Amino acid sequence: MGRQKGPGQMTFKVQPQVPAKRNMDQRQSGFGKSQLNQFNVRFKPNNDTGSGTLPSEVSNNENNVPITFACNKTTVGFTERREKSDAPPLKKRKVSRYPMNHSAVRLTSRKPVTAYVPIDAWSLIFRRCHPRFLIQARLVCRDFRDILKQQSIWREAREYIYGPSLPECPHDLHELEFAKLLVGRGCQIKGCTQRLTRKVYWAFMLRMCEQCFSEKTQRPDIDGKEAQQYVEFREKLEPEVRQTIPNHLAGLLPAGSMWAGKFSQVRPIDNETQMWRFQDDPGNYCVMKDEFEDLKRDFTQKVVTEPSYFLFWARLHWGRTKARIEIAKEFDGHDVMVKNTSQKLEKVDFFQDMAEGLDPPMTPAVLRKMAAYHRAIDTPNAASLRAWDGLKAKIDIPELRKQAEQLLKWERDDSGWRASIEDDLYDKLIIHRRRRHNEGDKPGPEANCCAEQQFVLDIANREVTNLIDIVHDEDVLLKLLDSVRCSYEAAPNKPQGLNGDGSTGQYRLLLDDARVVVTEILTPLATNKGPVRAKTITSSLRCMACTRTDCHRTFTFDGLMVHIRNKHADLVGEDLHFWRFAVPIQSRIRRYTEQLAWYHIPWPKTLPALPYHRRANPGLIWHPDEEQKYVSHCVEDEVHMFDRVEPIQDPTTNDDDFAGWVCKAVEILANTRLDSAAMIRIAFEYAARTLSRLHESDESGFDLTVAQLQEMEGAIKTRTQSNVEFKFKCGLCMKDPTKSASGRRPRETLHPQPLSLLVPHWQNKHSLLAHTAQRDFIYLPSDFELNQAMKQEDDKLESERRRVLLKNKKSKAGSGNASAGKNTKDPRAEALLEIPYIRDRFHMLFTPADGSEAADSSTDTSRLTSDGEDTD
Repeated sequence: MGRQKGPGQMTFKVQPQVPAKRNMDQRQSGFGKSQLNQFNVRFKPNNDTGSGTLPSEVSNNENNVPITFACNKTTVGFTERREKSDAPPLKKRKVSRYPMNHSAVRLTSRKPVTAYVPIDAWSLIFRRCHPRFLIQARLVCRDFRDILKQQSIWREAREYIYGPSLPECPHDLHELEFAKLLVGRGCQIKGCTQRLTRKVYWAFMLRMCEQCFSEKTQRPDIDGKEAQQYVEFREKLEPEVRQTIPNHLAGLLPAGSMWAGKFSQVRPIDNETQMWRFQDDPGNYCVMKDEFEDLKRDFTQKVVTEPSYFLFWARLHWGRTKARIEIAKEFDGHDVMVKNTSQKLEKVDFFQDMAEGLDPPMTPAVLRKMAAYHRAIDTPNAASLRAWDGLKAKIDIPELRKQAEQLLKWERDDSGWRASIEDDLYDKLIIHRRRRHNEGDKPGPEANCCAEQQFVLDIANREVTNLIDIVHDEDVLLKLLDSVRCSYEAAPNKPQGLNGDGSTGQYRLLLDDARVVVTEILTPLATNKGPVRAKTITSSLRCMACTRTDCHRTFTFDGLMVHIRNKHADLVGEDLHFWRFAVPIQSRIRRYTEQLAWYHIPWPKTLPALPYHRRANPGLIWHPDEEQKYVSHCVEDEVHMFDRVEPIQDPTTNDDDFAGWVCKAVEILANTRLDSAAMIRIAFEYAARTLSRLHESDESGFDLTVAQLQEMEGAIKTRTQSNVEFKFKCGLCMKDPTKSASGRRPRETLHPQPLSLLVPHWQNKHSLLAHTAQRDFIYLPSDFELNQAMKQEDDKLESERRRVLLKNKKSKAGSGNASAGKNTKDPRAEALLEIPYIRDRFHMLFTPADGSEAADSSTDTSRLTSDGEDTD
């Protein structure tokens, strides 16, 4: 009945389980893999039974007797090892990630118990997840990545978490990109390593750190070739049509408003005119550099070649920009991480309920005075017992509770205070000192002070003469106050007087004494040194509590103490002692004119202030009862780079061509990593000293006019192929290194500006005419700064070369080993070897004056070859 058994065949024992309403003839006619699942199959090799069609015993088996028959393995897809045969190898079977047959769940070390979740269920789950989780989930596996390609999942998840108040995703962004802007972290500029950046510049739809923002944005150049052509095309239009497009070429791009050199907000559009506000002042906003370059390139290709296309082209770009700005305005300043979210409100209720369960209970008012509580609320994590345990360890401290309760008591006393008939203690102190603080009074030594305060002023007069001409200007104020306090503490016979707590006895210094020393002793002496030094001495303090890296504000002494009272004295916490400045002012005389209780706060051993040359950081802890070592200003080493060198003369350059000598130096320095300002400083020194040597003159300096500087910019652009940026900081403003009391500095001192913006600044602020010869109207690095920059860039290039060449050397050595993998030679090696060292190019311009080799200890003279070997 069947043919002889061949290799790879096996005997089956089948017990059919036939449904009652289905006959065997139907199964026999379509016997296959699906029908085999209806049998309890037992496999038994049999060399005697043939194989082929289904045996007739199966169809005639009425007693359900086990039947034996043979079948080829390939028919049912066995996984046992096949016997050797001449048949071609089988193709590897693809196993589905979601198998259809469900076997019994068995827990083993290699196969843990896992629950099978259908793809449709994951799609529903993701619609109720946080966008931050979705960003991570799409990296788990390919199936999740395929599911999250649906835009609707991201949209519904965002609406579920943030509610309908959040604006919709911009039409030119993918939902994934939009989610990364909302909840992501880290600078999005390629190559940047800042991973904690949160600031999103919605005008550009990018998250950038402060450094990348300054590098990737620019003030619009209204004097460029394309910008001038745009203005000419616009002037040819009718007045009514002309008002429908911006005044300048850069106005066609999304921009951000700048205030004091910092990004403030999205550039506003006037609702009536539907045009930029203050568009006549191009210096108050910034655009992306790459977008501006693309716009100029598109303008040249489409408009310059076809002028009739100008109006349509301008309206097209302006329409896109307006749409982008309308969307950016809705997001600008909207912090979706923690503000106005249900998660934050849930954490507030959860923490307050848990605080009331402490022993003794902590009221919500006391809890709100804890700095750790506010930090826990601002974190993006959800409320949990683990979060509460971490918060409890920081707030359930008896000392902190007492401080918070004291703050609440001061607030109640201040709000419930009413002027009584009798003078309060604060008024008694004011009357006792008989000092004049009213507006219009002239402070000075002739002020009528009490005996104990006059004793303090006498000490200050002796100390200030030893400091003001010896110590750096930024350190004078704090060093003077510290010297006065130490001298008073060491005085053998301290005066008797009325103290801040109302007691009479040995006088204890108050914070008002420090204010008197600054206003009546230091300020008049600093004013005699000139307005620039006066600002540096009296208005260059930094707040020790402002630890943000983007905080650049400076204060006077009075302003700093008031700032600490208003901004940092309302919270308590571990290593936070600013709450001592929150003493209320209960005075009929000064209640509405003073913001700080100067007569009640003791003079701390260490003031919560830093000089201008230091920055606050979270690791710097201030305690009023502990003395801290003062860090003075680091005086720059005296470096004279150009005193013992002579310029190398080029015979191909005209002797009296100053611009030619500058262009020659720029060409030599062009391929180095030196910044533009330092490069121009070296070029100017080279040109000036070359002309001085040719004319046998002793004057080696250079005094340029604004007009000559503008001609120099054009000469560098036309004669050289370098990409040097002709941008400078205002040298006249940089002489004043401090800001005003409000913390604002001119943008001309924060970032280099093009000449198109500096010329109006020089004319308006400094009355500098175009033909006035002056060297200091542009800020160029000093010899010390130039030497440091050259050393740092050369050392950085040297380390990069060593690292890359060492990697290539290891890759080359391991390429012959089979286990080493493929050769991964870094392609940056050749590019790094082509970058010249700054010192080498500097010695191509200058040679030692005595003819000997220049002894340069600031840069290692060893160089690397392409094989990674050191050469001298």
